[in-house]
Parts: sequence; C-alpha cells; structure tokens
Amino acid sequence: MCDKTPHSGKNADRSSEKTKTGSATPTVEQIRQAHQIESERISEAIRTGNVDDLGVSESVFTQLVGPLTPEQRLDRLRKRVDVSGAVRTYNRITQAWKLKRSDVLALIGNPDETTYQAWQNNSGPPIQPDTLERISYVLGIYKALRTLFPNEDQANAWIKKSNRHFDGRAALEVMLDGDLATVRRYLDGRCQ
Repeated sequence: MCDKTPHSGKNADRSSEKTKTGSATPTVEQIRQAHQIESERISEAIRTGNVDDLGVSESVFTQLVGPLTPEQRLDRLRKRVDVSGAVRTYNRITQAWKLKRSDVLALIGNPDETTYQAWQNNSGPPIQPDTLERISYVLGIYKALRTLFPNEDQANAWIKKSNRHFDGRAALEVMLDGDLATVRRYLDGRCQ
C-alpha cells in the first residue's frame, strides 16, 4: 500500500540521500554553485583566449567564439603572458640547450638583436603574435622534456640528437625549419 503522507524528518532532506553508487545526491544549491564556477571559467577562457583552460582544441575554440584578428590574438596573448618574463625564460632555456645566438633568434622568427634585448627588458616594439606563439612552443617543449627525462642533462641534450620520428633529423633542426608545433605534439604524445 502506498503511503500518501508527506515525507518529513531525515527522509525530507534529499541532500543526504544516497545514490546507487553510494555518493550523496547534490543539492540544487550545489548544482547552481558548480554551474556558476563553470560559467565563470568558460567566460574567463573566452575573455583571455586561453584555450588550454577549456580543455578543447584551438579549432573548437574558434568555432565557439569566432576567429580572432591578429590584434585580438596579440592582446589576449599579452594578457596571458608576462612578455619580458617569457622572453627571459626563453633565453634561459636556450642557454641550457647551449644554442648559438643565431639559432636563439631563428627559433622565434629572427628578430634583430636590439629588439630581442629590448623585449627582455619589457621595452621595444610589441612582440608579434607569431613570436609569442613560438616562445610558447619552446616553453612547452622544455617542460615536456623535463617531464620525460630523469635528469636535466638528458632533457637538454635530446633536442640535438637524431630522432627516427623526424626522419633521422634532430628536433632542433625541425624547430629551426619553423616546425615547432610538430616537435611539441610529438613530445606531448610521449608524455601521455
């Protein structure tokens, strides 16, 4: 027989009810809070252009918010990156890799030496989006290498060693040919 009396006491508090998996059913307020946090996270990612925070590819992000003009992309990259800090970090990485100065400049699109020095001091002409993107790739490559190799010497030497994945070429050669993304994708795949 069905009891038609209203529930009271412990049974009325649905937040303490257990699901079949044994976890508590969230309250309406908890769901609202989670939705608000997620909405804020998505809004911030769209505002800054930080695709990584959304966990979606850049092409999906572009489909969601539309293509960015070069100026918008540069503005969003600048908001995400302390430019002089990024250039200084890039410089430390290239020193650890023991690169020639010409290679240091070639990896980021061959700016002149004076401009490169000015960027390290947060002055000079604005850094173009392509240059920031290249710096970002190098930072990601460095991070991936430090994750894959047990010591710094091995990680730093890897970019100069021939690699069958790159048809016997060293990763540095591929990077100097302008294909930093391929090296980054390869390493990201190895990190998983």
